[in-house]
Amino acid sequence: MKSKQELKNLFENGDKPVQEDFWQWQDSYWHKEEKITMEKISGLEDGLPNPSHIYAEIDADGKASLKSYLTKKLIIKEGTLSVPDNFAYDMKLTEVEIPDSVITIGNSSFASNRLMNIDLPDNLTSIGYSAFNNNILENLTIPSSVTSIGSNAFSVNKLTRVTIPDSVTYLGSNAFNTNLLSEVRISQNIQGIEDATFSSNRLVSVDLPSGITYIGYGAFSNNQLTAISLPDHVARIGDYAFAYNQLSTLVIPPAVIEIGQFAFQNNLLREVTLSSGLTKIGNYAFLDNQIERISIPNTVTEIGQHAFMNNPLKEVTLSSGLSKIPAELFKDKQLSGIEIPHGVSEIGSLSFYNNQLSEVRISESVESIGYYAFGKNKLTQLELPNISLTIEELAFADNELTSVIIPENVALIKSFAFGNNQLTQVTLGSNTQYYHASFDGNVEVIGGEMIG
Repeated sequence: MKSKQELKNLFENGDKPVQEDFWQWQDSYWHKEEKITMEKISGLEDGLPNPSHIYAEIDADGKASLKSYLTKKLIIKEGTLSVPDNFAYDMKLTEVEIPDSVITIGNSSFASNRLMNIDLPDNLTSIGYSAFNNNILENLTIPSSVTSIGSNAFSVNKLTRVTIPDSVTYLGSNAFNTNLLSEVRISQNIQGIEDATFSSNRLVSVDLPSGITYIGYGAFSNNQLTAISLPDHVARIGDYAFAYNQLSTLVIPPAVIEIGQFAFQNNLLREVTLSSGLTKIGNYAFLDNQIERISIPNTVTEIGQHAFMNNPLKEVTLSSGLSKIPAELFKDKQLSGIEIPHGVSEIGSLSFYNNQLSEVRISESVESIGYYAFGKNKLTQLELPNISLTIEELAFADNELTSVIIPENVALIKSFAFGNNQLTQVTLGSNTQYYHASFDGNVEVIGGEMIG
């Protein structure tokens, strides 16, 4: 049986080994009993490590460190064109190398990891939804090759600033939601700001792209915006779009036709200018602000419930385009006078309750005055329109009325409608129906028909 040395000697002596010599040499290794002891292997002098043990390193300051243990790096091979959906989802990665050959990154590809930084490839065109969601990214550069950023792509990270290049034509909802953004530059080539795209950040100011036509639900909610300039082409402002910021002034441009529910809730608004062209103001749109004066343009046909709730309003000009004043719309304000414009047919319950009204002008288009609509004010005189009008319970209760003119065409006055005033006598038309309790017990009622 030939050994390795014997085979070597054959070559050195000029002899030519035959096939059998090689076979014998190979056979000698199949039955080899020589062993390298563990003590001779660097790092294994004390035996194999226990898989349940973690061996800490020492950092430059002499402190114990687990950096190498916690570091988990993924390297994607050069030549790769795309990263598939869910590729490295929740793998506890701390580093990723993506080659420049990659063109697309799929949905949730790197979501729920521990990435602090990411270098996106220069040829990248598309970033899928939730691609980097729920990491700890602090820095991000988006290449100018990118055209699409999906929903939630970078949400729930720690980004402090970001530039979205003009190559981007689609920016999905929640794309940068829940970060630490204090600076953002937005592509000029997107059509609108989608739902919650920049919500829950630290933005103090933002320049909106000039061509956008809509601002979605909660798009900039829960930031620190002190001012906002709305572009000329914006037509719709979504629900909660700018809620929970620090805006003090606001100009709604003429192109805006709709302001959504809670759109400007909980800001510091004192001055608001609504332009002609606006048609709808949503429920609670300006809840919890500091607005004292508001003029609602005649193009507005609908105002939602509690649109101006918790504002110290002192002066209001109503739109002639309204057909109804919603319940409680101006309840608990500081209004001293109000004119109900022609076109309004219904005044909702409690709509002007608990103000400082000393003067009210009601147009001849009004058909119904709701429960407690003008209750608890400071009215001393009142002249109602000469139309078939229904006055609901407590409509003018708790005022200081000494004189009221109720024309003959008023149809019905319900119980307590004029309760707790200073009236001594009222005259009703022959067809006006009323209840025994429509007026205080000491009031002399002349005319009318008591029906209960």
